Amino acid sequence: MTLPNLMVGTVGGGTGLPTQRACLEILGLHGQGKARALAEVCAGLALAGELSIIGALAAGEFTRAHRKLARGKEHTE
Repeated sequence: MTLPNLMVGTVGGGTGLPTQRACLEILGLHGQGKARALAEVCAGLALAGELSIIGALAAGEFTRAHRKLARGKEHTE
C-alpha cells in the first residue's frame, strides 16, 4: 500500500497529551525515530480495512449491511 502524503509524528505537538502519549507508548512508538514504524502501522490498518471491504463486496455483504444499518431510512430485507 502506498500512502505518499501520510504525515505522522511520535514527538511534539499532540503527542505530549496524556491519551495520545499513552496510545503511542502502548504500541511502543513514542519518541524519536519511531515515525516510520507508526506510518507502517497506519498503512497496515488502511490495508486491513481495504481487504475487509473487498471481502464484504465479494460476499455480497457490503450493500446488505448498508441497507440494514441505514439511519433514518426504511429498509426491507
